[in-house]
Formats: sequence, structure tokens, C-alpha cells
Amino acid sequence: MRLILSILLFILFLPTVSFSLERGAENIGYDISLTMPRGWTPLSKQLLTQAYNRTEAITGVNQGNNKVLYGSSCYLEDGSAVANFRVTIEKRNPKETEDYLQNIIFADDDFSVFRLSSVAIAKEMNSKHNIGIDIISIHIEKKYIDNIIGLLTSFNRHEENMIECITSIIIPVYDGFIKISYSYVERYKNLFVPIINKILSSIRIKNFYLYDKENSKRHDYRPLLLK
Repeated sequence: MRLILSILLFILFLPTVSFSLERGAENIGYDISLTMPRGWTPLSKQLLTQAYNRTEAITGVNQGNNKVLYGSSCYLEDGSAVANFRVTIEKRNPKETEDYLQNIIFADDDFSVFRLSSVAIAKEMNSKHNIGIDIISIHIEKKYIDNIIGLLTSFNRHEENMIECITSIIIPVYDGFIKISYSYVERYKNLFVPIINKILSSIRIKNFYLYDKENSKRHDYRPLLLK
């Protein structure tokens, strides 16, 4: 489950950027598209790669198979960081992604397997690196993005006088994972929860679907998404 931790920590190591104008729907690669609202500025892939390198240094998890598709941040007018949003993909063995998918589908109501692993890793990271993860706040659930099942993991992180809410969604595909991660400062929760939900609802992953022309329904067939 260090996969989850590496995704969540990745979002901690990102630079300050400024505001931008509103944009429409964007195709970010692999037929994945999303729409970002006003006040979010894209980050360069170089800066996002640097964040992955720092994540790898702390977690010991190789980030070489990760490919950044999109990264954006939102800041107040005084330059204070308030939110981040990222989309990446990671190459993995098809057997591993299939096992991960089955674990999500057949998980118990408490997601015990995922929770025990997440708590153990969080304790280790707090002990070794003083990350500030609030163990009690760890929350895990199934999450559907464009009608495709994934696993959502979230927690709060304490840093001095600030609480940051951090979330990742891992979507298994045939030979890898689509990974969506986002965070916001807790005091702005009421502002950013509806904004984040709107972004998530705008995401489209066309390659996942085989259309049933007769019944006009879409079926998830987990194609070879990653090249």
C-alpha cells in the first residue's frame, strides 16, 4: 500500500504559483480530459517531476514509472497556497492491477485491508519524517470517476497552525493506474469541496469504454491504456 502513500506525499512537495484565467475542457493525454475552474494555474512538468523525486527520497518508493499528465494549483491573491490538483499515470503489471481492482470490489465495509496498511505506513512516516499525518482522520471508500471504480484515500495533515486535507483516488486500468490527487487548506473546506467535486465530475476517460450500440450503454473493459 506504499503506492497510496507515495501519491499522497507527492502533493506536499509543490511550489508556489499565481492565479490564472478560467479555462475550458482540456485533454491531458490518453483521452483523459477535465475542466478546471477560475483561479487555478498549471504547473510545469519539470516542477511536478521534482516533487516526485522528493517523494521517492522520503518513501523509498520508485517513482520512475509515474508520468505526470496534469498539475494545477490555486493560491490566494496574497500568494498563500490553498489547493492543489494532480493527475498522473503509472505503469504496473496487469496481474497487479487486476488484484488491486478485485480488492476494491470485494472489500468489506470498513476497507480493513487497505486501512490497516495505510495506518501502519502513516505511523512509520510520522516517526521517520515527522509528516504530521492525523491517523484518526484516515478515510477510505470506493469512488467512481466517469462511472469507473477506484479507491479514495484521504487524511488530514498538521503543520504548525495549519491543517491540510489530502486525498488520492487510484483507478486501476489494464496495465497501470490513473492517479488523481488533491489537497486544500482545511479552513477553506466549505469553499473547495464543491469546487473539487465539480472538477472530478468533469473528468472523462474515453479509452475505458466499449459502447453497446444496441442498448446505448457503456461497459468497462479495462483496455491497454498505457503505452
